[in-house]
Amino acid sequence: MIIMSNENQQKNKITVRHEFIMLALVFLAPILISWWLYANLDKWQQGGRNKGNLVEPARLLKDVQLTKKQGGNFKFSELKGKWLLVQIENAECNETCESNLLKSRQGRLSQGGNIGRVQRILIVKGDLHSSRLAEVLKEHREMIVVGADDKVLEQFKLKANESLDSIHRVYITDPNGYLMMSYERDFPAIHLIKDLMHLLKYSRTG
Repeated sequence: MIIMSNENQQKNKITVRHEFIMLALVFLAPILISWWLYANLDKWQQGGRNKGNLVEPARLLKDVQLTKKQGGNFKFSELKGKWLLVQIENAECNETCESNLLKSRQGRLSQGGNIGRVQRILIVKGDLHSSRLAEVLKEHREMIVVGADDKVLEQFKLKANESLDSIHRVYITDPNGYLMMSYERDFPAIHLIKDLMHLLKYSRTG
C-alpha cells in the first residue's frame, strides 16, 4: 500500500507539472509569436513577401478613449486578440477614400474562414456626422467608426516631420495592439489581401 501511495504521489506531481507547463504556454504563446514576427521582419523584406510598408520598429498603439459615430466610447484594447485594419480619412471622404474603404472590405472578406479574426476601423478627421460620410458608410455597416484628435493621430505618423493632414492610409495592427504595416492611398487591393492572408496563416494569435 505504501508503494502504491508513493507511485500515486509521483503521478500527481507529474500531472501538476504538465498542467503548469501547459498554462504557461497558453499565456506566453501570443507574446512569443508576436516577438517572432517582429524579429523576422527582415526576412519578409528579403523574401519579397510583404506588399505593404513595414512599420519599423512596430509600435504599440496608445489605448486612449475615442468617440464612436454609432454612439458611446471605444478603446483599442476592446479588440485585443483581433487583427485590425485601421483606415484614417477626412470626414469629406473623397473618391480615393471611398475606394480604399472598398479595398479594406475586400481584404477582410477575402480571408474566408479567418474573417472573424479581422476587424475594420475607420478613424475620421473632422465631423463624424457629415452627410457625405454617412452616405459612404451605408456600404460598410460592420465597420467601427471613431473620431480622433491630433494626439491620437500622432502615433500613426511614419515620419517625424509628416503633416497630420497628409495621413490617409490603411494600417494593419496585430492582435497585441502593435502597428506593424501600412499602405499608401493608391495601393492595389491584392497587396492587402496577400499580406493579411500571410499573417493569418502563420500567426496563431487572433
